[in-house]
Amino acid sequence: MSRVATHYEELGSTSQLSIEQDFHAWLMHQAELLRSRNAEALDWEHLAEEIEAMAGAERRELLRRLTTLFAHLLKMEYEPEKRRARGRELTIIRSRNEIQRLLRQSPGLKGNLRAYAAEVYPDARREAATDIGLKRSQWNKIPVESQWNLDQIMDPDFFPRTDSD
Repeated sequence: MSRVATHYEELGSTSQLSIEQDFHAWLMHQAELLRSRNAEALDWEHLAEEIEAMAGAERRELLRRLTTLFAHLLKMEYEPEKRRARGRELTIIRSRNEIQRLLRQSPGLKGNLRAYAAEVYPDARREAATDIGLKRSQWNKIPVESQWNLDQIMDPDFFPRTDSD
Protein backbone atom coordinates (compact mmCIF):
# COMPACT_ATOMS: atom_id res chain seq x y z
CA MET A 1 0.00 0.00 0.00
CA SER A 2 1.35 3.45 -0.89
CA ARG A 3 2.08 6.25 1.57
CA VAL A 4 -0.80 8.25 0.06
CA ALA A 5 -3.24 5.39 0.54
CA THR A 6 -1.98 4.95 4.09
CA HIS A 7 -2.46 8.68 4.72
CA TYR A 8 -6.03 8.42 3.42
CA GLU A 9 -6.73 5.44 5.66
CA GLU A 10 -5.49 7.47 8.63
CA LEU A 11 -7.84 10.32 7.70
CA GLY A 12 -10.80 8.09 7.05
CA SER A 13 -12.50 6.60 4.04
CA THR A 14 -10.97 7.67 0.75
CA SER A 15 -14.43 8.14 -0.69
CA GLN A 16 -15.27 10.62 2.08
CA LEU A 17 -12.04 12.64 2.00
CA SER A 18 -12.55 15.65 -0.21
CA ILE A 19 -10.36 18.02 -2.11
CA GLU A 20 -11.12 20.67 0.51
CA GLN A 21 -9.82 18.54 3.40
CA ASP A 22 -6.32 17.90 2.04
CA PHE A 23 -5.64 19.14 -1.47
CA HIS A 24 -2.16 17.64 -1.80
CA ALA A 25 -3.22 14.22 -0.53
CA TRP A 26 -6.28 14.35 -2.80
CA LEU A 27 -4.08 15.11 -5.83
CA MET A 28 -1.68 12.29 -5.01
CA HIS A 29 -4.57 9.88 -4.50
CA GLN A 30 -6.15 10.90 -7.81
CA ALA A 31 -2.79 10.30 -9.54
CA GLU A 32 -2.60 6.87 -7.94
CA LEU A 33 -6.13 6.08 -9.12
CA LEU A 34 -5.24 7.19 -12.65
CA ARG A 35 -2.13 5.01 -12.71
CA SER A 36 -4.09 2.00 -11.49
CA ARG A 37 -6.82 2.79 -14.05
CA ASN A 38 -9.48 2.87 -11.34
CA ALA A 39 -11.90 5.11 -13.23
CA GLU A 40 -14.85 4.48 -10.94
CA ALA A 41 -13.06 5.94 -7.92
CA LEU A 42 -11.82 9.12 -9.62
CA ASP A 43 -13.23 12.49 -8.64
CA TRP A 44 -13.97 13.41 -12.26
CA GLU A 45 -15.57 16.81 -11.67
CA HIS A 46 -12.76 18.14 -9.49
CA LEU A 47 -10.09 16.60 -11.73
CA ALA A 48 -11.50 18.42 -14.74
CA GLU A 49 -11.58 21.69 -12.78
CA GLU A 50 -7.98 21.25 -11.66
CA ILE A 51 -6.77 20.50 -15.20
CA GLU A 52 -8.54 23.61 -16.49
CA ALA A 53 -7.00 25.64 -13.66
CA MET A 54 -3.54 24.35 -14.60
CA ALA A 55 -4.05 25.45 -18.21
CA GLY A 56 -5.22 28.86 -17.04
CA ALA A 57 -2.18 29.22 -14.79
CA GLU A 58 0.16 28.60 -17.75
CA ARG A 59 -1.64 31.26 -19.77
CA ARG A 60 -1.58 33.77 -16.89
CA GLU A 61 2.15 33.18 -16.39
CA LEU A 62 2.81 33.84 -20.07
CA LEU A 63 0.73 37.04 -19.90
CA ARG A 64 2.72 38.22 -16.84
CA ARG A 65 6.03 37.54 -18.59
CA LEU A 66 4.92 39.34 -21.75
CA THR A 67 3.73 42.32 -19.72
CA THR A 68 7.09 42.53 -17.94
CA LEU A 69 8.95 42.24 -21.24
CA PHE A 70 6.94 45.01 -22.90
CA ALA A 71 7.11 47.28 -19.84
CA HIS A 72 10.90 47.07 -19.68
CA LEU A 73 11.30 47.54 -23.43
CA LEU A 74 9.14 50.66 -23.16
CA LYS A 75 11.05 51.97 -20.15
CA MET A 76 14.32 51.44 -21.99
CA GLU A 77 12.96 53.31 -25.02
CA TYR A 78 11.27 56.21 -23.23
CA GLU A 79 13.53 56.65 -20.21
CA PRO A 80 16.97 55.56 -21.34
CA GLU A 81 18.81 56.21 -18.06
CA LYS A 82 22.30 54.76 -18.08
CA ARG A 83 22.10 53.81 -14.40
CA ARG A 84 19.01 51.67 -15.03
CA ALA A 85 20.00 50.25 -18.42
CA ARG A 86 21.76 47.11 -17.14
CA GLY A 87 18.89 46.16 -14.83
CA ARG A 88 16.37 46.66 -17.59
CA GLU A 89 18.45 44.62 -20.02
CA LEU A 90 18.69 41.80 -17.48
CA THR A 91 14.93 41.88 -16.92
CA ILE A 92 14.34 41.81 -20.68
CA ILE A 93 16.72 38.86 -21.11
CA ARG A 94 15.17 37.00 -18.16
CA SER A 95 11.65 37.65 -19.47
CA ARG A 96 12.54 36.35 -22.93
CA ASN A 97 14.16 33.27 -21.44
CA GLU A 98 11.14 32.56 -19.26
CA ILE A 99 8.73 33.07 -22.17
CA GLN A 100 10.77 30.68 -24.32
CA ARG A 101 10.80 28.12 -21.48
CA LEU A 102 7.02 28.40 -21.07
CA LEU A 103 6.52 27.96 -24.81
CA ARG A 104 8.78 24.90 -24.88
CA GLN A 105 6.89 23.36 -21.96
CA SER A 106 3.46 24.32 -23.33
CA PRO A 107 3.76 24.66 -27.11
CA GLY A 108 0.00 25.03 -27.40
CA LEU A 109 0.39 28.61 -26.15
CA LYS A 110 2.40 29.61 -29.24
CA GLY A 111 -0.66 29.75 -31.47
CA ASN A 112 -2.08 32.65 -29.48
CA LEU A 113 1.16 34.50 -28.75
CA ARG A 114 0.40 37.48 -31.02
CA ALA A 115 -3.05 37.88 -29.47
CA TYR A 116 -1.59 37.60 -25.97
CA ALA A 117 1.03 40.24 -26.80
CA ALA A 118 -1.69 42.60 -28.05
CA GLU A 119 -3.75 41.87 -24.93
CA VAL A 120 -1.01 42.75 -22.44
CA TYR A 121 0.54 45.74 -24.21
CA PRO A 122 -1.90 48.32 -22.72
CA ASP A 123 -1.07 47.10 -19.21
CA ALA A 124 2.66 47.22 -19.94
CA ARG A 125 2.25 50.73 -21.34
CA ARG A 126 0.47 51.83 -18.19
CA GLU A 127 3.16 50.25 -15.97
CA ALA A 128 5.98 51.82 -17.95
CA ALA A 129 4.35 55.26 -18.04
CA THR A 130 3.72 55.16 -14.30
CA ASP A 131 7.23 53.92 -13.50
CA ILE A 132 8.95 56.61 -15.55
CA GLY A 133 6.79 59.25 -13.89
CA LEU A 134 4.52 60.33 -16.71
CA LYS A 135 1.23 61.93 -15.77
CA ARG A 136 -1.79 60.38 -17.43
CA SER A 137 -1.99 63.40 -19.76
CA GLN A 138 1.57 62.56 -20.93
CA TRP A 139 0.95 58.91 -21.75
CA ASN A 140 0.53 59.88 -25.40
CA LYS A 141 4.35 59.92 -25.58
CA ILE A 142 4.13 56.11 -25.58
CA PRO A 143 2.30 54.55 -28.55
CA VAL A 144 -1.11 53.01 -27.86
CA GLU A 145 -0.08 49.95 -29.88
CA SER A 146 3.33 48.32 -29.80
CA GLN A 147 5.87 49.72 -32.22
CA TRP A 148 7.65 46.33 -32.15
CA ASN A 149 6.53 43.09 -33.69
CA LEU A 150 6.70 39.72 -31.97
CA ASP A 151 9.92 38.74 -33.72
CA GLN A 152 11.61 41.89 -32.43
CA ILE A 153 10.52 41.57 -28.82
CA MET A 154 11.66 37.94 -28.73
CA ASP A 155 14.96 38.58 -30.58
CA PRO A 156 17.76 38.08 -28.02
CA ASP A 157 19.81 40.81 -29.71
CA PHE A 158 17.07 43.43 -29.88
CA PHE A 159 16.98 46.27 -27.38
CA PRO A 160 15.34 49.65 -27.93
CA ARG A 161 17.64 52.45 -28.98
CA THR A 162 19.17 54.54 -26.27
CA ASP A 163 20.86 57.94 -26.31
CA SER A 164 24.24 56.23 -26.44
CA ASP A 165 23.36 54.17 -29.56
